[in-house]
Amino acid sequence: MCWLMIETCCFYLYMLAAIVFILVRQLQSAWCDALETADMKKALTDYVQYSMLNLTWFAINFVTCAMPPVCIWLNSDEALDRA
Repeated sequence: MCWLMIETCCFYLYMLAAIVFILVRQLQSAWCDALETADMKKALTDYVQYSMLNLTWFAINFVTCAMPPVCIWLNSDEALDRA
């Protein structure tokens, strides 16, 4: 049961990382001035497809940093009593 909870938390942390990354980048593009030289590939493709490498690395780092506190919380007596 513990492994299933860890896998589920990892999945939802990955989804949260994607949301945070896209939100920060969209707010940054809305508030900052655009560059004079634009990347045509960025204009022609989907944002998630265009920034797939950066999104993947951000999500891996986000999950790696957030998973230890989640595991500590899952290992606490209160979390085990709820399960």
